[in-house]
Amino acid sequence: MLQDSDRYVCFYAELVKRVAELVAQWMSVGFCHAVLNTDNMSITGESFDYGPYAFITTYDPDFAAAYFDYYGRYSYGNQPGICRLNLELLQRPLEAVMAVADMEAGLAPFAEYFYAAYRQRMLQKLGLSNLSLPEADELLQLTVQLLVDTQVGYHTFFLELTSSLILTGEKTAIAF
Repeated sequence: MLQDSDRYVCFYAELVKRVAELVAQWMSVGFCHAVLNTDNMSITGESFDYGPYAFITTYDPDFAAAYFDYYGRYSYGNQPGICRLNLELLQRPLEAVMAVADMEAGLAPFAEYFYAAYRQRMLQKLGLSNLSLPEADELLQLTVQLLVDTQVGYHTFFLELTSSLILTGEKTAIAF
């Protein structure tokens, strides 16, 4: 049976993973939450109170969905960092039941969790989810750079790719 302190450590580590995966889902579909205050996230690894939100039209990390976000705090590209910050801020009340070192250890893999989930979802969208890591990372970097350089419609790009794969009879596991 787990001690209370172990339960808290497991809870926080699981929450970190869930939040990283949630924001990876948003990023892969081009979703911009717009107001990621701590009170718009829950301890289940979900978010709510979407208020202003939008989907990017072209790949633009600086896109902000809220008209009042003049400095881009909650911009599309800042979402992973803001979610991580919210998890860090949650540590303050959790200090009553958890050691700071345990929370820091639980938070440490956030970026790794985020990137792994983001990479997998993006590779699925590209129809190439079985690439080795070096190839997958390179393909993802090149795809994002293509989207930035061409400013082709984000959703149009993946729709056209899916359509061309279907027309050529390619078998793929593209997930939106």
